[in-house]
Amino acid sequence: MKVAFTYDKSDGSIRQQFDGVRHFKIYELENGEIVYSEIIAVPDGEVDTIISLLCMFEVDAVISGIIEGNTKKLLDDEGIFVYEGHSGSCENAINLLIGGKL
Repeated sequence: MKVAFTYDKSDGSIRQQFDGVRHFKIYELENGEIVYSEIIAVPDGEVDTIISLLCMFEVDAVISGIIEGNTKKLLDDEGIFVYEGHSGSCENAINLLIGGKL
């Protein structure tokens, strides 16, 4: 499973707004463990570009603060599950997800 966080590169936290995001932190999980992570840059903050990039990286889920309704539909249309309303550290959130508490 690949999970992408909207990422605030300045402090390593979950960026609150999906639209206009400039970085994602992507984790790859296997058997409940992190096997890989990387930070990727988004060439522009346009929603279509962002979703295309997530599809290119074969992301299964996105974790963010706020994701607007139309953007949620576009992600759903691509089969990308949305976890929204989250804040704080990406590291804490991925561990909560692995533990089934997110």
